[in-house]
Amino acid sequence: MYPQNQLKQAEQEISKGLKLKAANRLRNVINAHPDNMEARNALAQLYYEADFYEAAGLFWMLTEPTEKHIKECTAIYETTVNNSAIQILNDIKYRGDKSGLTFYAAKSLPRLRKPCVEKRNRPNHLISRYTRL
Repeated sequence: MYPQNQLKQAEQEISKGLKLKAANRLRNVINAHPDNMEARNALAQLYYEADFYEAAGLFWMLTEPTEKHIKECTAIYETTVNNSAIQILNDIKYRGDKSGLTFYAAKSLPRLRKPCVEKRNRPNHLISRYTRL
């Protein structure tokens, strides 16, 4: 019930114009419950409405791009990190149980992880701990 209460409080804060406070609250929910896609989408939407497309794209990386603006934001984010799967995984910092993810998110993580594993097999290449999902 904790995440749902926090999401409701974030919605109330957004309606009052306390967007920074709501963003911090949503980030805390994501840190505590990484598989809560509702919090990720709410934070991405908050960033999108504030014209922070790169940040919105980061939090929409595990969301199926069903709408044009989601696809555009994720493309902007991927461009800013030079399409680096290692950087994307470092930024996502997904530490949760993969069984709670949506089907699309569960497929996205291994897709992102594959180039990292290939690079790790090359000599003298350091890889982040976040790529070991």
